[in-house]
Amino acid sequence: MTKPMTTAPGGAIELTTMHLTPGCTLEDFRNANRPIDTWIVKQPGFVSRTLAHDGDGVVIDIVTWTHEAAGEASAKALMQVFADSPIHDIIAQRTVFWTVAPIVQTTPA
Repeated sequence: MTKPMTTAPGGAIELTTMHLTPGCTLEDFRNANRPIDTWIVKQPGFVSRTLAHDGDGVVIDIVTWTHEAAGEASAKALMQVFADSPIHDIIAQRTVFWTVAPIVQTTPA
């Protein structure tokens, strides 16, 4: 039996996709993200963060927030707090796609 789709009670997804700079590895990316991971879990409205890497070299970063404004505020603060982070050299900046959107549906397991 298929479970019905449900309307989510709220929350937001922050989605970022990117490629790494040639010569940089996923391990370089993950190591440079450690300070960000430590910082982001302390941000108001943070729920979770998931990183994925597909076979075509795209890194996918998904952060779940309690509400859209929390994700937008965190992204703005992150760019200031980590302005000099080595992560910026590891990411091919012209390949970055970023958005925050409210969750409109959740389908339970």
